[in-house]
Amino acid sequence: MKVTRVTNSCLFVAKTQNINLFILKILIFALLLAFQEQSKAEQPLLLLTDNAPPHMIEENESGIDVDIVSRVFELMDYSVKVEFAPLKRNMEQVRNHKGNVFFPTFYQHDGEGLYYSKSFIEYRPSVFTLKEKNYSFKKLSDLKNKNILSFQGASGYFGDVFLNISRLGRYREVHDMSKIPVMLLLERSQVVVLDFYIFNYFLKQHDANNYAINKALISAHSLIPKVSAHVGFNNKALRDNFDKQLLMFKKSKSYSNIIDKYIGVGTVKAF
Repeated sequence: MKVTRVTNSCLFVAKTQNINLFILKILIFALLLAFQEQSKAEQPLLLLTDNAPPHMIEENESGIDVDIVSRVFELMDYSVKVEFAPLKRNMEQVRNHKGNVFFPTFYQHDGEGLYYSKSFIEYRPSVFTLKEKNYSFKKLSDLKNKNILSFQGASGYFGDVFLNISRLGRYREVHDMSKIPVMLLLERSQVVVLDFYIFNYFLKQHDANNYAINKALISAHSLIPKVSAHVGFNNKALRDNFDKQLLMFKKSKSYSNIIDKYIGVGTVKAF
């Protein structure tokens, strides 16, 4: 029988080959990580939203919602691209992986391939009146004898009480929301119902030089519950990471600075 002897040199060569293979694996893993990080920068996330100033402004790809969501992703080291289309279509595009996220979305729960973030902002349906009228409303039904102006379709948004009020004959809706704050100032209506941010944005757009003066003439009444706005994802891990960064960002001064940019510094605290 022939005995095969393993020499020390053979063992050394075998160990060296194993070490080299281990180093090679580490290098490959490092290259893959680097490639993934590079892909983040080279392939921006596609953010889908609608056009509804000041939350989303197609004209210059900005707005309160757009800036908040984009900034959170940038803090996560992603670049972003924003496209505008109707919200229902955006949801289907993300569901079919033709976009990464869509916003805003409301009253949604995870399911059917979509995952929803924590609230990134709360919309604030508000009742506005001229301060000099000294109206004191405790509940929505107190508006029933007032001349009310709101946006198109509003009668179906705020529950049965508001729907019944809209049927009393002193209620009007207009398509162009930019005119609503002015119509209140001109006393074309006693009461205006509109999102807090939208009202103040268009009040500022109407006369930026006298915005502070006009704002001081108006009272805001919180008679309608706030509505949480969320981001829809088709990737649960991305949603989870977004939520973690969003939580920190909402506590920062940068978050409130975005809102101030569109509706004026201190406007939220003023009402």
